[in-house]
Amino acid sequence: MKTTKSTVSFAIVLCAMPLLALLTGCAGGVKYSEYRPTVAAPAQGYGRIWFYRPSAMGAGVQPAVKLDGQQVGNAVPHGYFHVETQPGPHTVSTTTEWTHKTPLTVSTNGDSYIRLNMMIGLLVGHVIPKEVAESKATNDMKNLHLVTKEPKQSAATSK
Repeated sequence: MKTTKSTVSFAIVLCAMPLLALLTGCAGGVKYSEYRPTVAAPAQGYGRIWFYRPSAMGAGVQPAVKLDGQQVGNAVPHGYFHVETQPGPHTVSTTTEWTHKTPLTVSTNGDSYIRLNMMIGLLVGHVIPKEVAESKATNDMKNLHLVTKEPKQSAATSK
C-alpha cells in the first residue's frame, strides 16, 4: 500500500480528535482550593450542594445534572459547581442510556457533596451521582475547576 501525503494528514487528524475532545471537554475555571475560601455560608435557612466530577474518563459524556428534576449543571470532567437549596430530602439524577438517581438530605446552613462517577455503558458511558463525606469530597475537589461563573440557585429553592 502506497502512503500519500493526504493519507498521513488524515491519520494525524484522526488521532488528534480524541485529544482535542479531551482538552476542550474539561473544566477550566478557578480551582476549588482557591475558590472555596471565598464562598460565604449559604443564605439563611438554605443548604448548599457541591457537585463534582474528578475523572476525565468519557470526557465527551457530560449529561445534565438534575436536582429534583430541574437541571442545575452538567457533569463536566475535572469540574465542580454548587447550588443553594432548601433543606430537606432531594433527589439528584443524571441520564445517558439510563437514569441514575441518588437521594440526599440537605441540612440548614450545611454543605452536601455529590461525586459524579463515570462508568462504562453499553453504547454511552454513565455518570452516576453518589453522596460522599465532606472529608473525601474536599480532598477529591482540591484541584478541580469551577464550571459555572455564578453559583446557581436550584428550582427546588422555590418549593
